Amino acid sequence: MKLKLLFVASLALGLLLWKAAPIYQYLAHRGVVSFLPWTDFAAIPEPAPSISELYVAKYRDASNQALELLKVHRQQLNAPSINFAIAIDGALVWASAIGWRNVEQQIPAQLTTQYRIGSTSKALTAMAIARLVERQQIDLDTPIGGYLKPLPNASWRNITPRQLLSHTSGLPHYPDNRDYLGLYQTIALSQNYPTAAEALDVFDDSDLLFQPNADYHYSTFGTVLLSAVIEQIAGRPFDDFITAELFEPLQLNDTASEQQAIAQNRDSLAQFYWNNKGRSDQVKPWRQVDLSHRLAGGGFVSTSTDLARFGSAVLNGDVVNAETAATFFTPQLLANGQRTPDNYALGWRAPRYDFGNDLGNITFINHGGVSRGAQSILALLPEYGVAIAMNINSNTEQFTDFSSVIRPIMALFISLESS
Repeated sequence: MKLKLLFVASLALGLLLWKAAPIYQYLAHRGVVSFLPWTDFAAIPEPAPSISELYVAKYRDASNQALELLKVHRQQLNAPSINFAIAIDGALVWASAIGWRNVEQQIPAQLTTQYRIGSTSKALTAMAIARLVERQQIDLDTPIGGYLKPLPNASWRNITPRQLLSHTSGLPHYPDNRDYLGLYQTIALSQNYPTAAEALDVFDDSDLLFQPNADYHYSTFGTVLLSAVIEQIAGRPFDDFITAELFEPLQLNDTASEQQAIAQNRDSLAQFYWNNKGRSDQVKPWRQVDLSHRLAGGGFVSTSTDLARFGSAVLNGDVVNAETAATFFTPQLLANGQRTPDNYALGWRAPRYDFGNDLGNITFINHGGVSRGAQSILALLPEYGVAIAMNINSNTEQFTDFSSVIRPIMALFISLESS
């Protein structure tokens, strides 16, 4: 009897430790607790290799100066690699890759190296949905209760696609999730969700934070819910839908869900690293995670060249017409008449910034992304026909630590357009 009780107790303890291990790893990667003593760290090898690919000769000087800025920037961020691309007037003009796709094996980053793009995924998802809007297959202001049946949570009935795209639906974000089993899954990141409909299990027992359109609260779950709506309209998994609707027509051959990228086994996926948010030049591979539960809102991988070409296609009218694009680039209004924070539009931020004498007052349509061991940004400057994308395979303390180099590089290339 004692032996049986000991066995049951050992089994229960083992199960508890197995369930608790991802939480400990989550806390360690956030700096709340220390990594286990046997954790291996590696120094980023220097000097780092670099690739500079110039496609339009008149930008040679600008690209040379931009390359030097990026080399310094990568070192300041303690990032293993940085990947950058810029397209102007519908064509890629320059791209660069600096550093290491894999530090331990000293494999250099390439222009085709795929990075987790985090919430930059929302911009891709938004434009795929924009194509459905243009074809009148979905209406931005029709409540999703008319599309998604059965509806897993009755409080979602009157939420509209517009509110899901603009973060005004009242849905929680990861930390506010009161579906506690789902909250655990967003920490453990060990379960695969083949469809968006299945991913709704992560938050379908959580209450709304406010009535739709009463306030703004950034929520990736909103994008996931909308992708489940799209699955019902399209009659196929969201991953298949966006591949056929966006990636294949635009020949974004290096853009996919991370699960697809792994299955393709092309040796192009970056290794993602913890670097204490840029404070350490000693790095370790990020723990294995499955981000399929957030695919539409933060689960894609891509390259800077693919993202810049995508942005350029959007500006060029090759994705949707100008009227539809303007709808998705227009900051939204809350019920009280106030504009959404960050001038958030539909899947994009669309503020106007005064960049000073170099660039003037311009619209800076963009979306950034922070993922596990990676960061991304895609920015469109419609006044100049410019699309810029940048990725790293590590993280920074503040997002602006990462994105700050965009402005001087923009100025280098745009000065040629203005002269």
